[in-house]
Amino acid sequence: MRIAILLIGAVALAACTPGSETGGTEPAGAVSPPVAVMPAVDLSLVTSSVVITPTAEAVEAMSVGEGLTVDTETDGVVKIGGTAAANASYGRTSGAAFLVGPEAEAAASGQTVTITVLARSGSGEPAEFKVAYSTTEVGNSGWRNFEAGDAWATYTFAYDVSEMVNGGGDYVGIQPMAPGAEIQVAAVGLDFSPTPEPVEPEPEAGPAETTEE
Repeated sequence: MRIAILLIGAVALAACTPGSETGGTEPAGAVSPPVAVMPAVDLSLVTSSVVITPTAEAVEAMSVGEGLTVDTETDGVVKIGGTAAANASYGRTSGAAFLVGPEAEAAASGQTVTITVLARSGSGEPAEFKVAYSTTEVGNSGWRNFEAGDAWATYTFAYDVSEMVNGGGDYVGIQPMAPGAEIQVAAVGLDFSPTPEPVEPEPEAGPAETTEE
């Protein structure tokens, strides 16, 4: 009887031992496959006085040009893809355009605006894209071309904004340049500074006068 009890105990111990065929647990020393983790967006890269991020409210206010798509599945990031049907840097632009709020629009009037876009390629491969600042009323910057890599980076340009008349809403349009390319955008920054006064060229010196004695 004592021998039978000892045998039963040995069988029970074997069933609970990690790595045994009957224990139902992972073998000792097994390593789970690594899980890919996308790097978080570092918004501190944008130090502008006004920063527009793709919140639900900002995305709802966006103007999306024909042929383009806007994907907001990733929190804090908007992915712009598709193929634009036009190439307009005026009005709301033919790109996916963030609306500049009324306070920032007033601050931009008659000033030099520095636009900073925090972006990267949505496919991991280099992707060309263009950005325009449009007042919808008194002109626009025209498209400025950039190339995004797979890492988050800032892309910046400056534009001298004319003084607003009535104000019709300013926009920052972003448009992929190649058909099917994708651009991820995490923030658009705006800075304002006085536009330098134009420097008038000095008159050219004429021929030296001579006097006869």
